[in-house]
Amino acid sequence: MKWNKWPSLLLGLLLFFTGWQVLRNPGASLYTFGIYFIALMFVSAIVDIFGYFAQPKEFRRGWDLASALATAILALMLMLSDTSILWRIPTAVAIWLLIKGGSRLAIAFSLTQNSGGLFGHHLAWFGVITILLGMFLLFNPFLTVLMVAYLIGFTLIYEGVMAIINFFRA
Repeated sequence: MKWNKWPSLLLGLLLFFTGWQVLRNPGASLYTFGIYFIALMFVSAIVDIFGYFAQPKEFRRGWDLASALATAILALMLMLSDTSILWRIPTAVAIWLLIKGGSRLAIAFSLTQNSGGLFGHHLAWFGVITILLGMFLLFNPFLTVLMVAYLIGFTLIYEGVMAIINFFRA
């Protein structure tokens, strides 16, 4: 076997056992994920705010700025709160989805009024689906935490198995 195939085996084993650990202890795994998610939310909000001001005035929409500011405020509140980060994850995701869904609906209504046609209607449906998902996550936080942990764990195991298969391929 060639030397360049060994990293695939090593990666596969690491991914598999990491996935196994996530499935064994979903709470600890999601604690670390929560820290990264909140940081990502904040960076996303800052990028959106700068993106809003970088656009020409005729292309700026108030909903884009409002969504970015609401996301930044939510991320800051989550960073500064004293409750367990594990329970902040589903709440943060739910509120973020509600904000994004509302923003999509507002943009869709604006598009349909300004001859956006079919694209505006599709965006409106995505907005409604996003809001419904956000409401589901908001009212089922424990189930959401478990679903996210299991999704991450099974994905890591799948990627690990695929890397191990690649190692044994000719």
